[in-house]
Amino acid sequence: MKVVCAPEGIVTAEWPKQGLRDIRSAGFDVVMADCEKGKTFYPLDAFQQTPCPIEGKTFLVVPPRTEGVPREQLWPVNRAFYLSLAAEAGDTMVLLENQVRSVNGHLVRGFGADGVEMARWVDELNAVSGGQHFGCFLNMWAAGATGQDMHAWITAVSGRLKGVLLCDTDGRGEKICLPYTGASQGVSQTNWLSAIRGLREIAFDGLLVLGLRDTAAACPPLLRPALLQLAKKTGEYIQWQIQMEQTIRNYSQRVLFGAGRMCRNYLESYGEAYPPLFTCDNNPVLWGQDVDGLPIRSPEDLRNLAPDCAIFICNIYYREIEQQLRGMGLPNPIEFFNDECPPRIHVSLFDEERG
Repeated sequence: MKVVCAPEGIVTAEWPKQGLRDIRSAGFDVVMADCEKGKTFYPLDAFQQTPCPIEGKTFLVVPPRTEGVPREQLWPVNRAFYLSLAAEAGDTMVLLENQVRSVNGHLVRGFGADGVEMARWVDELNAVSGGQHFGCFLNMWAAGATGQDMHAWITAVSGRLKGVLLCDTDGRGEKICLPYTGASQGVSQTNWLSAIRGLREIAFDGLLVLGLRDTAAACPPLLRPALLQLAKKTGEYIQWQIQMEQTIRNYSQRVLFGAGRMCRNYLESYGEAYPPLFTCDNNPVLWGQDVDGLPIRSPEDLRNLAPDCAIFICNIYYREIEQQLRGMGLPNPIEFFNDECPPRIHVSLFDEERG
């Protein structure tokens, strides 16, 4: 998985080089930008010269032809259009992107908004072209602006999804905002839970493209370096959330640190597939008890673990507990578990909140 940046709103006609320098300084080395046929991925050291291969393949996001095309003819027209690209694509994979359309000024779902239909189209193009020349690209702005169930779309195109534009909207579909900043009355207008659950479920391992056009455009130029650093951290955070189950799966043995809500949600979501040996807690009153059948022990018991047994911190005080564990000199891998986007929620937690 690779986190890249879309430069709209950052690279301006007035200061193009400064925008690119700011993107590079934030830790990005690839950008997704316009080319003749759509959007592709360029290394920052050769911007708008040669698309860069990512894991041996270059990608081209190509919008469909919709202008003046009746809805019933959208697929026949675009089928012929996309197949015409296959002959010259070579090692480049052409990505079909979900779209919106405007009806009397209101945004509604457009080409590729049905995930099942999109998957069928991609499979048909690959079958006719005789290879894996086509894939999917999820535009979260288009999906969010029309209230789509992103989990359903993502799981429908599983195995075909190669890239995602990560962004928030303003609830009206007018803005492309940095993820987690498109709030209305204090509520995010993008269903991040649905999107991250879907990407995690299909073990997504493609391109994560940070879109922040309007957030960056509204930000004073002198503050944009700090904004881009936040954007890079945001992309890495979403990557971490997507890879949560894969990280757990990487270890043959694991224990938890924390005996509260997060521990229960771990057990509800992953306890059966990836059972921990025990959990521990800093509260001595809990030692010797259990949480949903999992023994609670003292942190000192961690010293008896095999060196390759991972310790998953299940507590919001991640940094303090990590510092505690490092101070103990433990050789074990230390990971963070988070229950903001779990596959399931421990049902008793709702009872506790009501009670």
